[in-house]
Amino acid sequence: MTEERNEYLTKAKFNELTAELDDLKNIKRKEIAEALDSARDMGDLSENAEYHDAKDEQGFIAGRIAELENMINKSEIIDENGSREIINVGSTIKVRCDKNEFTYTIVGSNE
Repeated sequence: MTEERNEYLTKAKFNELTAELDDLKNIKRKEIAEALDSARDMGDLSENAEYHDAKDEQGFIAGRIAELENMINKSEIIDENGSREIINVGSTIKVRCDKNEFTYTIVGSNE
């Protein structure tokens, strides 16, 4: 039996994914349904490019919704104010190379 792996996300990324999911479910799905209805009204579906494009878009949206729901349901929001002594997901570090200084934030694979 495989153990389900949590995805680590910053609060900002979690909010971004949640907003995208909301947009896809409440706006984009309705728009694509209207586009399909409009394309159906044009008649013959076998040679109707608008219909086929809308069906492709509908499939993409359904897949993205499933992907986002899975990510959100399995995600764990990281504590961005964690330990100063251990570098972990959520840590912000500064690296000096010669006279240059770079700042990095360690995030999960979806970021």
